[in-house]
Amino acid sequence: MKIKVTKRRYYPYFIAFVLLSIFLSSCSSYTAYVNTYGSDDNITNKSFYLVKSEKMKDVSDLEFNEISKWVIKGLTRNGYYLSPDIKKANVIIALEYKVGDPDKKLGTGTIYNYGVTGTLYTNTTSNITYNPLTNSFNVNSVQIKTPSYGITGATPYNYQYTTYNVSIIIEALNGEQFNNNIMQPIWRTEITDENRTNDLRHEIPYYMFAALYHLGKNTGSKLFIKFYYPTEEYDNFIYNP
Repeated sequence: MKIKVTKRRYYPYFIAFVLLSIFLSSCSSYTAYVNTYGSDDNITNKSFYLVKSEKMKDVSDLEFNEISKWVIKGLTRNGYYLSPDIKKANVIIALEYKVGDPDKKLGTGTIYNYGVTGTLYTNTTSNITYNPLTNSFNVNSVQIKTPSYGITGATPYNYQYTTYNVSIIIEALNGEQFNNNIMQPIWRTEITDENRTNDLRHEIPYYMFAALYHLGKNTGSKLFIKFYYPTEEYDNFIYNP
């Protein structure tokens, strides 16, 4: 008589870890600093007209329109609505933005080496044989080990990269006073960052999403904002009117 017995040990935690790693690797993150002075709590009429700040007079209209459309979207998500006539707007939004000169920096990184780190699970096969002459059983077991793989070493290295200081200032002014050449600020939101690209047209959607809930809302201090995308909320802001 021959009996075959197989034992296998599974590692559910390892499987969960792999699934979690796959999920996190599919997401990206973005960071920025947001600081708002003043508040729009007392504004009941949120009609607005967007203009260039005094420092932006030399910026082309084409470039300005590419940037300002995201500011307009952020404002409309906060209950503001665009006025077709500057004379009828209750709020004037003055927009200013700047990308600084390139700044060379030195960074460090690590190259990881991968290999066998241990045993993932062990598969044991046992053959049991009955000997009628001796009225006894003989057991022969064979173990097959499946190795686990992971980081076995690391090599550090240095590299050079370039950053740009980005500044976006959105200032709300009293519309009636503005039309009388009086600059009376209501609130001011500043978005700042140190970015590795100077293409603000590409980055402005991320900045406006980071500041979305702080436009015209006094932050009390400079906030560090970090968000992950894609998410339903992010996609709704980016892809819907």
